[in-house]
Amino acid sequence: LQIQPFLKMEERISQQRAAARERQRRRRQRLSSEERQAVRERIRERMQKMRSNMNEEERELYLQNRRNRDRERRSNMDQDERELYLQNKRNKDQERRNNMNPEERETYLQNMRNRVQKRRNAINEDQQNEVMHPKLSSLGRLTKHARKVRERQKRETTEEKQLRLQNQRQRQFASQQAETAEQRQARLEAQKQRTNTYRTSLKVNIRYTFLSITHL
Repeated sequence: LQIQPFLKMEERISQQRAAARERQRRRRQRLSSEERQAVRERIRERMQKMRSNMNEEERELYLQNRRNRDRERRSNMDQDERELYLQNKRNKDQERRNNMNPEERETYLQNMRNRVQKRRNAINEDQQNEVMHPKLSSLGRLTKHARKVRERQKRETTEEKQLRLQNQRQRQFASQQAETAEQRQARLEAQKQRTNTYRTSLKVNIRYTFLSITHL
């Protein structure tokens, strides 16, 4: 008996929110393209202001909720819708990167490096070897990371490929110039271990293929 008023209140709030969403949808349909763009700009500014006032925990929770919503939305898409969604996302990201000033680009790259480092710190040693040398996994199959890299490189033009390789060489050279003797020794040891892991996985893959052929 005591729960009933709360259920009615929740139902009333849900109905009010649904009615508000319907009013906003009808209003957006009446807007012209310029007015719609202005509304999007105002929403974007409000969201930017809200995110700038968040502390670290609130920002992490906000980003996690947004990732969950995007993941749920993508899971309900078919193949064509997902491909169109990803293509539009790549185009918007590319346009945003092209419009960055040097300070914003450096901040963007630093945040991306931090996310990659955080993800690498959270995985185990076998997964680390697959990420650092993604051509073959321990079972001789392409890893998810390698498939993404290969698909992205297939879409590259010749100029984009040359620019990517040039930036990669510059980053590698700058990183090697800044490292100490201990860091260099650790890097060479890790490189040797990754090479041995790759050779072992390659031998396993060749042996598995040979056994499969001989048993046909």
